[in-house]
Amino acid sequence: MNLLDAKWITMPGLPSVYPANYDKLDGSYYFRRDFVVSEDIENAELLICMLGLGVCSINGRRVGDDVLSTPFTHYDKRVIYRRYDVTGYINSGNNAIGMHIG
Repeated sequence: MNLLDAKWITMPGLPSVYPANYDKLDGSYYFRRDFVVSEDIENAELLICMLGLGVCSINGRRVGDDVLSTPFTHYDKRVIYRRYDVTGYINSGNNAIGMHIG
């Protein structure tokens, strides 16, 4: 089964996350989003759910120190997510989060 033939759970109206030349890529994707925080953060958590492996960073700092953190499951029955405390990663002002998945 081709990855793009899968049935994805997503929000209606979202644009495709796959570039037009996805078939020429090496099989991994990098997503990045800038965001602004207008005041000091008391508590921040990051919940990540992915089918496969990935590495996340916030403001250039890798989140967590685990390797191959998402164990294999039968994705049609169970999908596992990870929770990270990222309070110390986020600054007041400009921020960026990135995820390299494969």
